[in-house]
Amino acid sequence: MKDLDSLIDSVYLEAQLEAVGMNAEIEAMELGAWLDKWVNGKIHLFLCGMTPRPDPDDYYGAKWHSSSCPAGYSNPEYDRLVEAGRTTLDLNERKKIYEKLHQVMMDDVPWLPLDIRVETIGKRSSVEGLDMDWSAGYVRGYNVWLNE
Repeated sequence: MKDLDSLIDSVYLEAQLEAVGMNAEIEAMELGAWLDKWVNGKIHLFLCGMTPRPDPDDYYGAKWHSSSCPAGYSNPEYDRLVEAGRTTLDLNERKKIYEKLHQVMMDDVPWLPLDIRVETIGKRSSVEGLDMDWSAGYVRGYNVWLNE
């Protein structure tokens, strides 16, 4: 854990799990060690954040498609939606696909989000190129400029 917020969240989560009878132990590790455990299915619970991705397939397809999920999740409907998202160019249609895909995942519950933090952004009217409407649902900040 590189930042204090993650450590505090981990300690708090550990205490909550222990309060309901689950033995928990914080194991902070560097990314390479964590990825090795993740890829080999040796992680039962973890706390991490997800940074914005250029495309939602970087998360939904790469991490949870049955051909690539180290946790063993497999659902033909989910896989079908991943493939549809990968081949659809229309932004509005992709949004609908990824919303359905997310709902399938939530119905199957292959993982439980314990904390969802809302992203808030403010900008001056002279800021241009900030795309706040795309298929992953969060802000893209490339090709942004100040037009004064």
